[in-house]
Amino acid sequence: MIRHAAGSLLVLMVSLFSLSAAQGDGEVPRKTLTDLRSVLVVIGDMESDIQQDGLSQSQIRTDVELKLRQAGINVLSESEWSAKDGSGILYVGVGSLKTPAGYAYDLSLKLEQFVFLARNPGVRTLASTWNATGGVGLVGLNRVDTIRDHIRDIVDEFMNAYLAGNPKSRR
Repeated sequence: MIRHAAGSLLVLMVSLFSLSAAQGDGEVPRKTLTDLRSVLVVIGDMESDIQQDGLSQSQIRTDVELKLRQAGINVLSESEWSAKDGSGILYVGVGSLKTPAGYAYDLSLKLEQFVFLARNPGVRTLASTWNATGGVGLVGLNRVDTIRDHIRDIVDEFMNAYLAGNPKSRR
């Protein structure tokens, strides 16, 4: 039963990767990063078993925030973000399924920002303007810390897109 569930999850995760990869990083999404100066980092809920085996939300948050600060992006607290205009929410998602051999996992990163409707500029809502997926992977039970490396890789994708939209002459 577990083997079948893990196999089904991998098929689903590969399908989702294919769909989201088409939306990710391109000219228009990169333009939405121009003049972005600050973000709130949100780490999505994670399964308790992967946290018990050594992957924590606080480790991921520290890794992500450090990379952002190194790129010159101001990282806001939740209370600062609510009062700050022109900032975004950088969401990190880690999905996982524990199997006897280890973990099947999928990673995603998206930036949400306030946008306005062209037909009604008075309507303002949060929308995903840039995203990437780290794809899917498998790690052994004693290797969940390697998922952090994969998360750092997709944060690097974001930072490359950010830096392309914000050359040094503009920062």
